[in-house]
Amino acid sequence: MIYLIGFALTYGLVWLCARRTPALADRFVCRKQAGGLIIQKSRLQQRFAFLLAALPLFLISALREGIGTDYYFTYTPRFLEILDGERTYYEIGFYWFNRLVGAFTSNPQWIFVTTSAVFIGFVFLAFYENAEDLPFCIVTLLITGEYFVSLNNLRQAMAAAILLCGYRFLRQKQWISFALLALFCSTLHQSMLIFLAVLVLVIALDYIPLERLLVLLTIGVALLLVLCHSSTTLLRLFLPERLVYYIEYAIFTQPTIGMLRTLVNIALLAFLLFTRRRANTCALDILIIIQFLAVAICLFDSILPATYRILRLFTFWQLLSLPLAVEQYSNRLGDRRIIQWGLIAVLGFLCVYSLVFLGTEEILPYRSIFH
Repeated sequence: MIYLIGFALTYGLVWLCARRTPALADRFVCRKQAGGLIIQKSRLQQRFAFLLAALPLFLISALREGIGTDYYFTYTPRFLEILDGERTYYEIGFYWFNRLVGAFTSNPQWIFVTTSAVFIGFVFLAFYENAEDLPFCIVTLLITGEYFVSLNNLRQAMAAAILLCGYRFLRQKQWISFALLALFCSTLHQSMLIFLAVLVLVIALDYIPLERLLVLLTIGVALLLVLCHSSTTLLRLFLPERLVYYIEYAIFTQPTIGMLRTLVNIALLAFLLFTRRRANTCALDILIIIQFLAVAICLFDSILPATYRILRLFTFWQLLSLPLAVEQYSNRLGDRRIIQWGLIAVLGFLCVYSLVFLGTEEILPYRSIFH
């Protein structure tokens, strides 16, 4: 119930902010004039107001206690170990993030407060910078389950949220800026290095039409599947040490995605492709590539260990791809509403099934630090 109340409050606040938010092309804070750049205070205030609308979700996330499998198993004990001078297995960026928080307090609860602030802040900033239908963005955050995942996977969620703001760099073909941002995010969670390969595919779009690139990728994925099925030694040669550990000790090597989630991701890829064709635009090409990779990862379920964790790297981008695709789908409000309710029904069912019936992330029942 606390989650529904938090989302209802956030949705209402975002809806009120959206009524006073300018069109996407006019949301920039800095404007060029003859004398140089000037800061538009009204735009800055509107952005700040939009970020304040995230306060209910931030408080739910920040003030939780014992939520998720890694609350007491990973983040609390590692924080206390770092305070004692130990060097944990954390990536260097997240290690120093803990050191920084530990310089001000010895209470591990502040790790959850600060990571929640970073996650919520960057996700809402990405919404504000890239999407027109801001209220539907909040719905997307709920129905994809990414908010609930963030309550457990702090490092990956925080890194993914920061990198989501890099979509602007991809859209504007600022390749070096995106690469540097991906490298920075990899210091929080090493899996973000995968997006350097994604960057190569996005750059290839300048030289290879999307349809041809998808065909080439399909052939490559098919060959890789055959090789992985024929030799597990190949996996050990190219996978990071932590994934090799999972393979050797049979951790997470059973199917972790399932047919239902695979079919949903295939359907979402088809929706993005159909929308691109209907709108006759290349605006979705980058997000289509990322969604294609999500489908490809689903095919490696039970071949790669902990496949669902890799899948999240790409499905996280649905926070932008779905709202932007709905905006491109049609100028008629009736059409958009049908598509929106369809997405809510399918993804909402998948989210409830995963969280409630399968019990993933262990975020239920909710407990606060005041319980």
